[in-house]
Amino acid sequence: MLMGALCLCMAAICAGEDRVELQSGDVLIGQVVERNATAVIMQHPVLGLITVPMERVDKIEVGAPEDAKADKPAATKPVEAKPAAEVPAEVQAAVKEEPPTQMTEPVAPPKPKIPWKFRLTVGFSARESNVDTRDVNTSFEARYADEDDRWNISASYFLSTRKNDVSRQDVHFVLQKDWLVPESPWFWFFEGHYDHDDFKSWEHRGSAHGGVGYDLSALLGVDVRLRLGFGVTREFGGVDPNTRPESLVGSEVNWKINPQNTLAFSTQFYPSIDASGEIRITTSADWTMKFTPELGFRLGLRNEYDSSEPPGFEKNDLRVFGSVVFDF
Repeated sequence: MLMGALCLCMAAICAGEDRVELQSGDVLIGQVVERNATAVIMQHPVLGLITVPMERVDKIEVGAPEDAKADKPAATKPVEAKPAAEVPAEVQAAVKEEPPTQMTEPVAPPKPKIPWKFRLTVGFSARESNVDTRDVNTSFEARYADEDDRWNISASYFLSTRKNDVSRQDVHFVLQKDWLVPESPWFWFFEGHYDHDDFKSWEHRGSAHGGVGYDLSALLGVDVRLRLGFGVTREFGGVDPNTRPESLVGSEVNWKINPQNTLAFSTQFYPSIDASGEIRITTSADWTMKFTPELGFRLGLRNEYDSSEPPGFEKNDLRVFGSVVFDF
């Protein structure tokens, strides 16, 4: 009987009070002092003045009957808002806060795309005398370099004619790839070569080598690289084709003297592994003078020494040539 009377008394006290229903299903009963677009301020009979965020509110109801409201004198001024009381743990559980929005890491802008660099060279010479001669040389080069890789691809062609008959043709193709080690002068490399030459003891030759390299550019202030590796060379056709395993010791220098002049030099030693004393040495040197960023002139030298060439064939083969350069 005592509990029933207490419940009736509480119902009578709460009658005519305002109700704020939360989205969680909980209900707060008291007197709404102020409401705006962001929050509802309520005078609770137990908790005092509390503030409920509007995004947590599902519905607000005024609980007093119309006749009871008529008996109450009209408020002449809004109730002065008291400092919001600290909300107890049970009310905090009722008004659940959403977890703060997770801040996403800023997306780094994409790295600028590094373009390939291309070069086309064309050279021509002629002589009309007792024996008419014509010499043509042309080459195409493609280069690419970023923080991870370096590519160097080149193809060259030489043609010589005497009395309108082809006397010699050379074709050379090079593919070189470097894998760079971040923040280190060391790198790994692979290179492949294909050669065809009418003046050699073989008709076609292919080779592949790989190994480790070291970049001295940061130390010397000039683009200098060293290479050490192993590979194999295979000859096809001709007098005495053979297959040779070889080691490789090489160096490259690319010196940009000024914006108009560049000097490039490279040499590779290929000592035979299974035949003592046999060695191939290839050397190249280029001086390029630019008239404009796209147009220039190149004077080049190519030489190959092969100790394994049989009698009747020159062991040393030197070629000097000039050509017009087109960069794009």
